[in-house]
Amino acid sequence: MNYVSINKLSSKPIYVQLADSFRFAIKKHQLKQNDHLPTEEELCKKFEISNIVVKQAYQLLSEEGLITRIQGKGTFVRSVPVLDVDFHDFKDIENRFRALGTTKSINLIDIVSDHDLAFSALLLEEGEEAYRLILTSMYFDVPVYSVELIMPTQSFPKLESVFQNPNASVVGLAKSFYGLNISSSTHDLSMENLNNADSKQLHVEPNDAAYVIRSVYFDDQKKPVFYSNTIFPSEYLLFNSTVVIS
Repeated sequence: MNYVSINKLSSKPIYVQLADSFRFAIKKHQLKQNDHLPTEEELCKKFEISNIVVKQAYQLLSEEGLITRIQGKGTFVRSVPVLDVDFHDFKDIENRFRALGTTKSINLIDIVSDHDLAFSALLLEEGEEAYRLILTSMYFDVPVYSVELIMPTQSFPKLESVFQNPNASVVGLAKSFYGLNISSSTHDLSMENLNNADSKQLHVEPNDAAYVIRSVYFDDQKKPVFYSNTIFPSEYLLFNSTVVIS
């Protein structure tokens, strides 16, 4: 609790000082996602303050989305901001996360000859191959969403040498390196329970709810060029309405 500093001689209200201490510790990553915070009783005893002051500080931090309070369990850090998104703006979710400072890393690049949903969407036939890439978007040390890309080897030769920057636009890469102009796309949005592999990658519990966006990108001739499957755990994303978009 050495990250908490209170000066009772200051003109600043004690609950504000208390909230400031926690806020600073969260932003400096002294406190991390899901860390258990002291109880009201512990803070009252250590700093000889009233529980009303602690309640005010925790309420302020809760309203800012920095902590969450679970009845019967306690108060926990929520260092990853929760995005509140209208379903009409679902295409802009990645940009919203990027604006918070998230960065992507490459977890996997391999070649596959089968992927039911993607191969069907991309009109790939038996025997054809595609690159499969798995990217994870991190908010400091917390994975907040993942992206699976399926990109046919015929359209994207030597992709493992070209795909060097996971934070760059895939649409831009398709055009600048392969001369493929992406002119349209389709998107399906649904809420699903995560399987073991995805939950492990995203550091959440198996069967936790997540928003999944499956997208297909087309060229000027309406030919499907590449497929993406993006998974957003629901603890970091809040849609105003839950719908399915086709």
